[in-house]
Amino acid sequence: MSKDVESTTQSLLVQLRVLEAYYEDLVARESLLSQALLENKAALTAVSSLPKNHEMEIVVHIGGGLHIPVIFKPERKLVVRLGAGIAIEKSKEDTVNFLSKRIEEIEKALQEVIAQRNETLKRISVIRDELNKLIKQK
Repeated sequence: MSKDVESTTQSLLVQLRVLEAYYEDLVARESLLSQALLENKAALTAVSSLPKNHEMEIVVHIGGGLHIPVIFKPERKLVVRLGAGIAIEKSKEDTVNFLSKRIEEIEKALQEVIAQRNETLKRISVIRDELNKLIKQK
């Protein structure tokens, strides 16, 4: 094998390893975004189904597989976590709007990650084809 072919092969192998690692990262990000999307859609459904003008007993998850019954009062505000340990109170309507916007942002980010993943997969395929051609030239 000539030095040029060997050098090209080594370069393609390095590129392939980097792209494969990037692809795995994109798959992990896609999974996280999909989970966040499902969680936010479930929250939106739950908040939207809360009564507008009468109290209702609901069960709230408090972690560790524990739930407690509470009385939801429509005049009370909901606590919305913004991130970085910050939470604010919002009305039901503001919470619905907030969740809807968050869902849109997550969907947009998910589409971008999927596009990047698909482009990376195409590039991986091209490099593998190039490597196979070089190996056959031996």
